Amino acid sequence: MEAALDDPNPDIRLHCVRFLDHVPTEDLVTDLARLAHDEDARVRVQALHALACDNCKPDKCAPSATLTL
Repeated sequence: MEAALDDPNPDIRLHCVRFLDHVPTEDLVTDLARLAHDEDARVRVQALHALACDNCKPDKCAPSATLTL
């Protein structure tokens, strides 16, 4: 998954971030934070959504309070 988050194709990165929004993992939170600065606006918006929205998650998986964007 991590390789796909660095794919040169923004559509690939976007779909990966959308997937991670529903199946979050703690070790990928830093990747989502990095993608909040992606060159593609769609990826940035989806990464911020994935970090902030608890409604899409099966359980509460909020990022640590120490995470900075």
